[in-house]
Amino acid sequence: MLGSGKPSENMVLAEALNLLQRSRDQDQEVNSTNYKPSLYDNIVKGPAQEQYSDLIRTPKIENRKQKQRISDQFISNLLSGIKSSEVSDVAGALDFADLYNMNSRELSLYIKSVKSEQKLFEILETFYYNDRLTFNVLSSIVLNKALVNIDKAPIDLVNIKNNRLLKLDPLGITMFNIVLLGKYHSLHQPMTVLRNLKQNFNDVYLPLIKKHKLSAFYERIVWRYTFEFLKQFDELHYLQEINRVKSGFVILEATTKSSTPIAKYMLETYGESLTELQTIFLKIFTNPYIEQRIIKELESPGRSKTCIALQKLSVKHHMCTLSQIPKDQWSRRACYALVADLEQFIVESLEISNDKELQGLGNELKTYHMKIITSQQSEISESKEALDDFFNVLQVKEG
Repeated sequence: MLGSGKPSENMVLAEALNLLQRSRDQDQEVNSTNYKPSLYDNIVKGPAQEQYSDLIRTPKIENRKQKQRISDQFISNLLSGIKSSEVSDVAGALDFADLYNMNSRELSLYIKSVKSEQKLFEILETFYYNDRLTFNVLSSIVLNKALVNIDKAPIDLVNIKNNRLLKLDPLGITMFNIVLLGKYHSLHQPMTVLRNLKQNFNDVYLPLIKKHKLSAFYERIVWRYTFEFLKQFDELHYLQEINRVKSGFVILEATTKSSTPIAKYMLETYGESLTELQTIFLKIFTNPYIEQRIIKELESPGRSKTCIALQKLSVKHHMCTLSQIPKDQWSRRACYALVADLEQFIVESLEISNDKELQGLGNELKTYHMKIITSQQSEISESKEALDDFFNVLQVKEG
Protein backbone atom coordinates (compact mmCIF):
# COMPACT_ATOMS: atom_id res chain seq x y z
CA MET A 1 0.00 0.00 0.00
CA LEU A 2 2.78 2.40 0.91
CA GLY A 3 4.85 1.31 -2.05
CA SER A 4 2.13 2.42 -4.46
CA GLY A 5 2.51 6.01 -3.35
CA LYS A 6 -1.29 6.38 -2.98
CA PRO A 7 -3.20 6.69 0.29
CA SER A 8 -5.67 3.87 1.07
CA GLU A 9 -9.38 4.32 0.27
CA ASN A 10 -10.26 4.10 3.97
CA MET A 11 -7.71 6.79 4.82
CA VAL A 12 -9.02 9.15 2.13
CA LEU A 13 -12.60 8.63 3.23
CA ALA A 14 -11.66 9.10 6.87
CA GLU A 15 -9.93 12.38 6.07
CA ALA A 16 -12.99 13.53 4.12
CA LEU A 17 -15.15 12.79 7.16
CA ASN A 18 -12.67 14.68 9.34
CA LEU A 19 -12.04 11.54 11.41
CA LEU A 20 -8.24 11.69 11.41
CA GLN A 21 -6.02 13.63 13.77
CA ARG A 22 -2.46 14.53 13.12
CA SER A 23 -0.08 11.91 14.45
CA ARG A 24 2.52 12.69 17.08
CA ASP A 25 5.25 12.19 14.46
CA GLN A 26 3.66 14.93 12.36
CA ASP A 27 3.17 17.30 15.29
CA GLN A 28 6.69 16.75 16.61
CA GLU A 29 8.60 17.52 13.42
CA VAL A 30 12.30 17.98 13.89
CA ASN A 31 13.20 21.60 14.49
CA SER A 32 16.85 22.62 14.28
CA THR A 33 16.41 25.32 16.89
CA ASN A 34 15.11 22.86 19.49
CA TYR A 35 17.49 20.01 18.69
CA LYS A 36 19.77 19.32 21.70
CA PRO A 37 21.87 16.11 21.44
CA SER A 38 23.44 14.65 24.56
CA LEU A 39 27.13 15.10 25.39
CA TYR A 40 27.69 11.35 24.86
CA ASP A 41 26.18 11.50 21.33
CA ASN A 42 28.32 14.55 20.56
CA ILE A 43 31.50 12.65 21.42
CA VAL A 44 30.58 9.28 19.80
CA LYS A 45 28.55 10.35 16.74
CA GLY A 46 30.12 13.63 15.88
CA PRO A 47 29.08 17.27 16.07
CA ALA A 48 25.43 18.22 16.52
CA GLN A 49 25.09 19.57 12.98
CA GLU A 50 26.16 16.20 11.48
CA GLN A 51 23.71 14.32 13.69
CA TYR A 52 20.91 16.65 12.64
CA SER A 53 21.78 16.21 8.92
CA ASP A 54 21.78 12.39 9.31
CA LEU A 55 18.44 12.49 11.13
CA ILE A 56 16.56 14.42 8.44
CA ARG A 57 18.14 12.30 5.66
CA THR A 58 17.20 8.90 7.25
CA PRO A 59 13.55 8.72 8.33
CA LYS A 60 12.42 5.68 10.33
CA ILE A 61 10.63 3.81 7.53
CA GLU A 62 9.85 0.60 9.45
CA ASN A 63 8.25 2.40 12.37
CA ARG A 64 6.14 4.53 10.07
CA LYS A 65 5.01 1.46 8.12
CA GLN A 66 3.99 -0.26 11.33
CA LYS A 67 2.06 2.79 12.55
CA GLN A 68 0.46 3.13 9.11
CA ARG A 69 -0.80 -0.47 9.24
CA ILE A 70 -2.23 0.02 12.73
CA SER A 71 -3.90 3.23 11.61
CA ASP A 72 -5.41 1.53 8.53
CA GLN A 73 -6.86 -1.29 10.60
CA PHE A 74 -8.26 1.14 13.15
CA ILE A 75 -9.89 3.30 10.46
CA SER A 76 -11.28 0.25 8.66
CA ASN A 77 -12.96 -0.96 11.84
CA LEU A 78 -14.21 2.53 12.59
CA LEU A 79 -15.74 3.00 9.16
CA SER A 80 -17.35 -0.43 9.30
CA GLY A 81 -18.97 0.57 12.56
CA ILE A 82 -20.26 3.78 11.01
CA LYS A 83 -21.76 1.93 8.04
CA SER A 84 -23.48 -0.67 10.22
CA SER A 85 -24.79 2.10 12.45
CA GLU A 86 -26.25 3.87 9.43
CA VAL A 87 -28.01 0.67 8.34
CA SER A 88 -29.37 -0.22 11.79
CA ASP A 89 -30.62 3.28 12.51
CA VAL A 90 -32.05 4.01 9.06
CA ALA A 91 -35.30 4.97 10.82
CA GLY A 92 -33.68 8.06 12.28
CA ALA A 93 -32.76 9.45 8.86
CA LEU A 94 -36.30 9.68 7.47
CA ASP A 95 -38.54 12.69 7.65
CA PHE A 96 -42.13 12.29 8.81
CA ALA A 97 -43.26 13.53 5.41
CA ASP A 98 -41.63 10.42 3.94
CA LEU A 99 -43.64 8.25 6.32
CA TYR A 100 -46.90 9.88 5.26
CA ASN A 101 -46.18 8.96 1.63
CA MET A 102 -45.49 5.26 2.34
CA ASN A 103 -48.07 2.61 1.60
CA SER A 104 -49.31 0.47 4.51
CA ARG A 105 -46.84 -2.36 3.93
CA GLU A 106 -43.83 -0.05 3.64
CA LEU A 107 -44.87 1.85 6.75
CA SER A 108 -45.36 -1.36 8.71
CA LEU A 109 -41.89 -2.61 7.74
CA TYR A 110 -40.36 0.76 8.61
CA ILE A 111 -41.98 0.88 12.05
CA LYS A 112 -40.83 -2.69 12.67
CA SER A 113 -37.24 -1.59 11.95
CA VAL A 114 -37.26 1.19 14.56
CA LYS A 115 -35.06 0.32 17.55
CA SER A 116 -35.77 3.31 19.78
CA GLU A 117 -38.80 3.63 22.04
CA GLN A 118 -38.51 7.43 21.91
CA LYS A 119 -38.62 7.31 18.10
CA LEU A 120 -41.75 5.16 18.27
CA PHE A 121 -43.35 7.71 20.59
CA GLU A 122 -42.50 10.49 18.11
CA ILE A 123 -44.12 8.57 15.25
CA LEU A 124 -47.16 7.86 17.41
CA GLU A 125 -47.49 11.52 18.39
CA THR A 126 -47.06 13.04 14.94
CA PHE A 127 -49.46 10.56 13.31
CA TYR A 128 -51.98 11.17 16.08
CA TYR A 129 -51.95 14.98 15.90
CA ASN A 130 -51.94 14.95 12.08
CA ASP A 131 -55.01 12.70 12.04
CA ARG A 132 -53.15 9.80 10.39
CA LEU A 133 -53.10 7.28 13.23
CA THR A 134 -54.91 4.26 11.82
CA PHE A 135 -55.44 0.92 13.52
CA ASN A 136 -52.61 -0.68 11.51
CA VAL A 137 -50.12 2.07 12.39
CA LEU A 138 -51.11 1.96 16.05
CA SER A 139 -50.79 -1.83 16.21
CA SER A 140 -47.42 -1.82 14.45
CA ILE A 141 -46.05 0.69 16.95
CA VAL A 142 -47.36 -1.18 19.99
CA LEU A 143 -46.11 -4.57 18.79
CA ASN A 144 -42.58 -3.24 18.20
CA LYS A 145 -40.28 -4.89 20.76
CA ALA A 146 -38.60 -1.55 21.50
CA LEU A 147 -41.80 -0.23 23.07
CA VAL A 148 -41.80 -1.43 26.68
CA ASN A 149 -43.27 1.51 28.62
CA ILE A 150 -46.88 1.63 27.48
CA ASP A 151 -47.81 4.03 30.28
CA LYS A 152 -45.27 6.58 29.03
CA ALA A 153 -46.73 6.84 25.53
CA PRO A 154 -47.82 10.34 24.42
CA ILE A 155 -51.45 9.16 24.30
CA ASP A 156 -53.34 6.88 26.67
CA LEU A 157 -53.12 3.45 25.05
CA VAL A 158 -54.79 1.57 27.87
CA ASN A 159 -58.07 3.54 27.75
CA ILE A 160 -58.15 4.00 24.00
CA LYS A 161 -61.96 3.92 23.86
CA ASN A 162 -62.10 7.24 25.77
CA ASN A 163 -60.01 9.01 23.12
CA ARG A 164 -62.37 11.07 20.96
CA LEU A 165 -59.71 12.30 18.57
CA LEU A 166 -58.70 8.78 17.55
CA LYS A 167 -61.04 7.61 14.82
CA LEU A 168 -61.45 3.94 15.68
CA ASP A 169 -64.84 2.25 15.51
CA PRO A 170 -65.93 -0.03 18.38
CA LEU A 171 -64.63 -3.15 16.60
CA GLY A 172 -61.25 -1.46 16.01
CA ILE A 173 -61.01 -0.54 19.69
CA THR A 174 -61.79 -4.15 20.65
CA MET A 175 -59.18 -5.51 18.27
CA PHE A 176 -56.61 -3.10 19.71
CA ASN A 177 -57.39 -4.30 23.23
CA ILE A 178 -56.77 -7.83 21.96
CA VAL A 179 -53.43 -6.66 20.54
CA LEU A 180 -52.61 -5.34 24.02
CA LEU A 181 -53.21 -8.85 25.40
CA GLY A 182 -50.33 -10.14 23.32
CA LYS A 183 -48.19 -7.12 24.16
CA TYR A 184 -48.66 -7.50 27.93
CA HIS A 185 -47.86 -11.19 27.65
CA SER A 186 -44.61 -10.45 25.79
CA LEU A 187 -43.73 -7.92 28.53
CA HIS A 188 -44.26 -10.63 31.18
CA GLN A 189 -47.19 -8.85 32.84
CA PRO A 190 -49.62 -11.70 33.64
CA MET A 191 -51.72 -9.62 36.05
CA THR A 192 -52.34 -7.02 33.34
CA VAL A 193 -53.34 -9.78 30.91
CA LEU A 194 -55.77 -11.14 33.49
CA ARG A 195 -57.19 -7.66 34.15
CA ASN A 196 -57.76 -7.14 30.43
CA LEU A 197 -59.61 -10.46 30.15
CA LYS A 198 -61.78 -9.83 33.21
CA GLN A 199 -62.77 -6.44 31.86
CA ASN A 200 -63.53 -7.58 28.32
CA PHE A 201 -64.01 -11.32 27.82
CA ASN A 202 -67.61 -11.91 28.96
CA ASP A 203 -69.03 -8.54 27.88
CA VAL A 204 -67.03 -7.81 24.72
CA TYR A 205 -64.85 -10.60 23.29
CA LEU A 206 -67.20 -13.57 23.67
CA PRO A 207 -70.31 -11.82 22.24
CA LEU A 208 -68.30 -10.72 19.19
CA ILE A 209 -67.04 -14.29 18.69
CA LYS A 210 -70.61 -15.60 18.84
CA LYS A 211 -71.68 -12.98 16.28
CA HIS A 212 -68.81 -13.96 13.92
CA LYS A 213 -67.35 -10.45 14.15
CA LEU A 214 -63.74 -11.36 15.00
CA SER A 215 -61.35 -12.81 12.46
CA ALA A 216 -59.58 -16.08 13.27
CA PHE A 217 -56.38 -14.17 14.10
CA TYR A 218 -57.92 -12.10 16.90
CA GLU A 219 -60.18 -14.90 18.11
CA ARG A 220 -57.14 -17.18 18.46
CA ILE A 221 -55.38 -14.61 20.68
CA VAL A 222 -58.44 -14.34 22.91
CA TRP A 223 -58.75 -18.12 23.34
CA ARG A 224 -55.06 -18.62 23.97
CA TYR A 225 -54.90 -16.25 26.92
CA THR A 226 -58.38 -17.17 28.16
CA PHE A 227 -57.33 -20.79 28.58
CA GLU A 228 -53.97 -19.81 30.06
CA PHE A 229 -55.02 -17.06 32.48
CA LEU A 230 -58.79 -16.83 32.97
CA LYS A 231 -59.52 -20.54 33.36
CA GLN A 232 -63.25 -20.13 33.95
CA PHE A 233 -64.21 -23.10 31.78
CA ASP A 234 -62.39 -25.65 29.64
CA GLU A 235 -62.26 -25.81 25.84
CA LEU A 236 -65.19 -28.23 25.46
CA HIS A 237 -67.49 -25.88 27.39
CA TYR A 238 -66.91 -23.06 24.89
CA LEU A 239 -67.19 -25.47 21.94
CA GLN A 240 -70.67 -26.44 23.13
CA GLU A 241 -71.64 -22.85 23.88
CA ILE A 242 -70.57 -21.39 20.52
CA ASN A 243 -71.28 -24.44 18.33
CA ARG A 244 -69.44 -23.27 15.21
CA VAL A 245 -66.93 -25.07 12.99
CA LYS A 246 -64.70 -22.01 12.64
CA SER A 247 -64.42 -21.41 16.39
CA GLY A 248 -63.89 -25.13 16.91
CA PHE A 249 -60.74 -25.09 14.76
CA VAL A 250 -59.53 -21.82 16.31
CA ILE A 251 -59.92 -23.30 19.81
CA LEU A 252 -58.09 -26.41 18.57
CA GLU A 253 -55.23 -24.16 17.41
CA ALA A 254 -55.13 -22.12 20.64
CA THR A 255 -55.16 -24.78 23.34
CA THR A 256 -51.94 -25.74 25.08
CA LYS A 257 -53.38 -29.03 26.30
CA SER A 258 -54.13 -32.20 24.38
CA SER A 259 -56.24 -31.37 21.33
CA THR A 260 -57.57 -34.90 20.91
CA PRO A 261 -60.80 -34.41 22.95
CA ILE A 262 -61.54 -31.26 20.92
CA ALA A 263 -61.00 -33.09 17.63
CA LYS A 264 -63.20 -35.99 18.74
CA TYR A 265 -66.01 -33.64 19.74
CA MET A 266 -65.81 -31.80 16.42
CA LEU A 267 -65.96 -35.02 14.41
CA GLU A 268 -69.00 -36.19 16.36
CA THR A 269 -70.81 -32.83 16.37
CA TYR A 270 -69.92 -31.17 13.06
CA GLY A 271 -69.41 -34.29 10.93
CA GLU A 272 -71.69 -33.33 8.04
CA SER A 273 -70.58 -29.69 8.09
CA LEU A 274 -66.88 -30.52 7.71
CA THR A 275 -65.06 -30.65 4.39
CA GLU A 276 -63.25 -33.80 3.40
CA LEU A 277 -59.83 -32.34 4.22
CA GLN A 278 -61.03 -31.00 7.57
CA THR A 279 -62.30 -34.48 8.43
CA ILE A 280 -58.98 -36.13 7.53
CA PHE A 281 -57.10 -33.53 9.56
CA LEU A 282 -59.24 -34.17 12.67
CA LYS A 283 -58.86 -37.92 12.19
CA ILE A 284 -55.09 -37.47 12.38
CA PHE A 285 -55.55 -35.79 15.77
CA THR A 286 -57.74 -38.63 17.01
CA ASN A 287 -55.52 -41.40 15.67
CA PRO A 288 -54.63 -43.64 18.68
CA TYR A 289 -50.90 -43.53 17.97
CA ILE A 290 -50.87 -39.71 17.57
CA GLU A 291 -53.05 -39.34 20.67
CA GLN A 292 -50.67 -41.42 22.81
CA ARG A 293 -47.67 -39.56 21.43
CA ILE A 294 -49.22 -36.21 22.42
CA ILE A 295 -50.12 -37.48 25.91
CA LYS A 296 -46.58 -38.77 26.44
CA GLU A 297 -45.02 -35.49 25.29
CA LEU A 298 -47.28 -33.55 27.66
CA GLU A 299 -45.94 -35.55 30.61
CA SER A 300 -42.65 -33.66 30.22
CA PRO A 301 -42.38 -29.91 30.96
CA GLY A 302 -43.58 -27.75 28.10
CA ARG A 303 -46.00 -28.39 25.27
CA SER A 304 -46.41 -31.32 22.91
CA LYS A 305 -44.25 -30.98 19.78
CA THR A 306 -46.66 -33.16 17.81
CA CYS A 307 -49.65 -31.05 18.83
CA ILE A 308 -47.81 -27.83 17.98
CA ALA A 309 -46.85 -29.17 14.53
CA LEU A 310 -50.48 -29.96 13.69
CA GLN A 311 -51.70 -26.65 15.13
CA LYS A 312 -49.22 -24.76 12.95
CA LEU A 313 -50.47 -26.62 9.87
CA SER A 314 -54.04 -25.66 10.76
CA VAL A 315 -53.12 -21.97 11.14
CA LYS A 316 -50.91 -21.92 8.06
CA HIS A 317 -53.55 -23.37 5.75
CA HIS A 318 -56.59 -21.63 7.30
CA MET A 319 -58.22 -24.92 8.21
CA CYS A 320 -61.05 -23.09 10.00
CA THR A 321 -62.38 -21.60 6.74
CA LEU A 322 -61.45 -24.39 4.34
CA SER A 323 -63.96 -24.93 1.56
CA GLN A 324 -64.84 -28.04 -0.42
CA ILE A 325 -62.94 -28.98 -3.59
CA PRO A 326 -61.39 -25.68 -4.78
CA LYS A 327 -62.74 -24.06 -7.92
CA ASP A 328 -60.10 -21.49 -8.86
CA GLN A 329 -56.36 -21.77 -9.53
CA TRP A 330 -55.15 -20.10 -6.32
CA SER A 331 -57.34 -22.09 -3.93
CA ARG A 332 -56.35 -25.25 -5.78
CA ARG A 333 -52.66 -24.49 -5.25
CA ALA A 334 -53.32 -23.84 -1.55
CA CYS A 335 -55.12 -27.16 -1.34
CA TYR A 336 -52.17 -28.99 -2.96
CA ALA A 337 -49.84 -27.39 -0.41
CA LEU A 338 -52.03 -28.52 2.50
CA VAL A 339 -52.27 -32.09 1.19
CA ALA A 340 -48.49 -32.18 0.73
CA ASP A 341 -47.87 -30.98 4.30
CA LEU A 342 -50.30 -33.51 5.79
CA GLU A 343 -48.77 -36.32 3.74
CA GLN A 344 -45.32 -35.28 4.96
CA PHE A 345 -46.51 -35.33 8.57
CA ILE A 346 -47.94 -38.85 8.14
CA VAL A 347 -44.79 -40.11 6.40
CA GLU A 348 -42.58 -38.81 9.22
CA SER A 349 -44.90 -40.37 11.81
CA LEU A 350 -44.86 -43.72 10.01
CA GLU A 351 -41.07 -43.73 10.17
CA ILE A 352 -41.47 -44.01 13.94
CA SER A 353 -44.49 -46.29 14.09
CA ASN A 354 -45.96 -48.49 11.35
CA ASP A 355 -49.56 -47.65 12.34
CA LYS A 356 -52.14 -49.17 9.95
CA GLU A 357 -54.81 -46.55 10.67
CA LEU A 358 -52.35 -43.76 9.95
CA GLN A 359 -51.43 -45.46 6.69
CA GLY A 360 -55.13 -45.49 5.82
CA LEU A 361 -55.33 -41.72 6.39
CA GLY A 362 -52.36 -41.30 4.05
CA ASN A 363 -54.26 -43.26 1.39
CA GLU A 364 -57.31 -41.03 1.92
CA LEU A 365 -55.13 -37.99 1.23
CA LYS A 366 -53.84 -39.54 -2.00
CA THR A 367 -57.41 -40.27 -3.10
CA TYR A 368 -58.43 -36.70 -2.34
CA HIS A 369 -55.42 -35.44 -4.30
CA MET A 370 -56.48 -37.43 -7.35
CA LYS A 371 -60.03 -36.12 -6.98
CA ILE A 372 -58.76 -32.54 -7.24
CA ILE A 373 -56.72 -33.38 -10.34
CA THR A 374 -59.70 -35.11 -11.95
CA SER A 375 -61.94 -32.16 -11.14
CA GLN A 376 -59.44 -29.78 -12.70
CA GLN A 377 -59.20 -31.87 -15.90
CA SER A 378 -62.99 -32.01 -16.09
CA GLU A 379 -63.20 -28.22 -15.81
CA ILE A 380 -60.58 -27.81 -18.54
CA SER A 381 -62.52 -30.20 -20.78
CA GLU A 382 -65.79 -28.35 -20.14
CA SER A 383 -64.13 -25.04 -20.88
CA LYS A 384 -62.73 -26.40 -24.12
CA GLU A 385 -66.15 -27.72 -25.18
CA ALA A 386 -67.76 -24.38 -24.35
CA LEU A 387 -65.11 -22.58 -26.41
CA ASP A 388 -65.66 -24.94 -29.36
CA ASP A 389 -69.42 -24.33 -29.18
CA PHE A 390 -68.80 -20.58 -29.16
CA PHE A 391 -66.65 -20.74 -32.32
CA ASN A 392 -69.20 -23.01 -34.01
CA VAL A 393 -71.93 -20.45 -33.36
CA LEU A 394 -69.72 -17.71 -34.85
CA GLN A 395 -69.08 -19.79 -38.00
CA VAL A 396 -72.82 -20.41 -38.46
CA LYS A 397 -73.54 -16.68 -38.22
CA GLU A 398 -70.79 -15.85 -40.69
CA GLY A 399 -72.11 -18.51 -43.08
